[in-house]
Amino acid sequence: MRLFNIYQIYHFDNKLNFYVKRYTWENTIAKVIFINGVVEGKKITGKPPYYGTPLVMAEFYKVIILEDGSLEGEFMNEGILQCSGNYSWNKLILNEIIHEISSINEQ
Repeated sequence: MRLFNIYQIYHFDNKLNFYVKRYTWENTIAKVIFINGVVEGKKITGKPPYYGTPLVMAEFYKVIILEDGSLEGEFMNEGILQCSGNYSWNKLILNEIIHEISSINEQ
């Protein structure tokens, strides 16, 4: 499995609010909500692959897959996403998780 840094993941489609998982995390995922100096939809500035290592903010969630295969998610906190320049991240494209978390946030 190929891993990326957060700046590369943003660079793929120039959109924020994407979900990532670090390979060392078991039941935690993060939603990248802010990259310092980045205007969503615009290219990230700076020299690849680190683009000047701007600060990244995220929302953190605990997600558990239950025995019946359904998901249970819980917002934990919001804060700085450490190690954003490390090649240790996968972008999550799981509509089920995103839907589950959205439902929790609306409560």
